[in-house]
Amino acid sequence: MKSHIAIGRSLVAAAILLTLAVTLVVDWKVGHMTDASWPAHAHYHLLLYHGTMIMFCAVALWCLWGPRRDEWFALRGAVFIVLAFWVPFYPAALFPTASIYATRELAEGGVPANLIIGGVMILLSLGGYYLAHPRDTAGK
Repeated sequence: MKSHIAIGRSLVAAAILLTLAVTLVVDWKVGHMTDASWPAHAHYHLLLYHGTMIMFCAVALWCLWGPRRDEWFALRGAVFIVLAFWVPFYPAALFPTASIYATRELAEGGVPANLIIGGVMILLSLGGYYLAHPRDTAGK
């Protein structure tokens, strides 16, 4: 495997693993799962969401490193999973009855960290895609 392809796949894998780690750590250590004001049903939905994320991240990693990693869909599918998680954060932040901040204290802190982290993960996965994407070398 060419080094730029391995580096690109590694960047996408890093975006996948960091997306999963950040989501689980933040929600379980300082976020929604520890918030007593959230109803039990909201915690249930968060658990479903985390289970889905774990499964999608596992599939994305398999796409990157599994036996069919060289098929056209593998890299695209892995990058899509990262984008499918982070891109909706931005239009959702514009929804008038929603808040990107989990607490009032976070809102007072300024720029939301999740939008910054999301931007980094999007750039990481797109950069990885650029490096790992097969290029047509015919005629060169």
